[in-house]
Amino acid sequence: MLGQNRATASVERLQKLNPNVQVVVNDEYPSVNDMDVEFLSGFDVVCATGCSRSQLQTLNDKCRQAGRKMLAGDVFGFHGYAFFDLLEHDYLTEVKEAVKNEASSQSADHHESGPTEAKRRKEETAKETETKTVENKMTFASFEESFSLADKDKLQKTCEGYFVSNSEY
Repeated sequence: MLGQNRATASVERLQKLNPNVQVVVNDEYPSVNDMDVEFLSGFDVVCATGCSRSQLQTLNDKCRQAGRKMLAGDVFGFHGYAFFDLLEHDYLTEVKEAVKNEASSQSADHHESGPTEAKRRKEETAKETETKTVENKMTFASFEESFSLADKDKLQKTCEGYFVSNSEY
């Protein structure tokens, strides 16, 4: 594997991770700049590593034009990054909501109501929950939007790695 292209070296192992997914290595275009939108349209997800910031910008612009999701990442010693542009991602979450127990509330009204009785009613009500499925949508930022320093004032907490990653490598 030494001296071999990373994508070519890892394709067999990637394919074994999920045999239901077809993993394709780009050997048609030597550079990201040479790829056209039509070529990228043939994929569901485009993965990139070992690219410069300008190459990632170009690739992400072309993926967005093709309506394709993009994942990028790399590691430099102890530091690394991951970038995900899933365009718009729909997902479901389960939310637990308390269900008011009418029978407990009615029977409690017939008894003497004191601090102990109120506490018991509260505990009974809290124990009964219902799980509901909620639809959510997340809109991802483009590579350019993610690394634009124009909105740095909006960032509440920023690690130094953000600014290191924002330099051309």
